[in-house]
Amino acid sequence: MLEPIFDLQVTLSRFAPEVRLHPDDPHRPSSVSWYLERTRLRRKRGLFRRDVDVIAAGRLTPESLARASSTEPGDPTDLYLDIPRGANRRNTQQGFRPVAGLLSAPCYVNVRSVKVGASAVFDLQYWFFYPFNQRARRAARNAPGRLGAHNGPSRKYRRADADIGLRIGPRSEQRRLGVAG
Repeated sequence: MLEPIFDLQVTLSRFAPEVRLHPDDPHRPSSVSWYLERTRLRRKRGLFRRDVDVIAAGRLTPESLARASSTEPGDPTDLYLDIPRGANRRNTQQGFRPVAGLLSAPCYVNVRSVKVGASAVFDLQYWFFYPFNQRARRAARNAPGRLGAHNGPSRKYRRADADIGLRIGPRSEQRRLGVAG
């Protein structure tokens, strides 16, 4: 990565988004590690065979997930994350709970440098992890031809990530802001 001519920590703080969620929205962001602690990694085994646990709930970490996806035999697309049935299922789907009316969730950041002409510009991508997105589930169910299944980490629940991108460069360069959800 090219070295920035500005203080990266100050710039990240300066442009960090402040997100205001609707109080009635049941689906809130969480941290990736919080979500993984409450899910299990499973392998799809076919139409008439029961799926099996690869990593049990409570033992899943980013490291164990990466290790399993690269060392498990078979097709890696047969692996999916699943929220086990039980008392914590709904809470896991909904993400972090507000405390005293405030919600605190991590904002993840990717920084990438790009050479544009004689100068370098930096793309900052801020993103939030949402454990569950009910709308994506409905969209898959109501898709033309009722495809129902979707490609993703889970057959039952689709995670949603929201991200905000910003390009920073010398004053002569244009700044770009993009939002995806």
